[in-house]
Amino acid sequence: MATIEEMLSWSGRTVVDRDGEKIGEVEEILVEDETDEPVFALVQTGLFGTQRTYVPLDGAEERDGDVAVPFAKAQVADAPRAGRDEPLEPDQEAELYRWYGLTYVDTRLRPHAGGPAAPPPLT
Repeated sequence: MATIEEMLSWSGRTVVDRDGEKIGEVEEILVEDETDEPVFALVQTGLFGTQRTYVPLDGAEERDGDVAVPFAKAQVADAPRAGRDEPLEPDQEAELYRWYGLTYVDTRLRPHAGGPAAPPPLT
């Protein structure tokens, strides 16, 4: 697994699924508000990068310069999408954790330094 420092440097990198298929590009890294630990990547997906999807960083690693995540491309493609300029509500965070089969802990996510004031909501 990647270190916190490595994860925080992944903005702009290509994200690939567990089989090496391209998912999209990291727009920003979301960290847990109290610990500053990376939790999700907000990934630009879709034909021209017009969709935005949250992808957990649990189990993610660098592979040949890309960010490899332990999820299938189809699971990410069908995940709840990110809207624009509104923070995630606790129920939306819980929905993301459930979608990916992760245990939810009320963490409050925020972008790593340099990002917008709060992560966008799910749409």
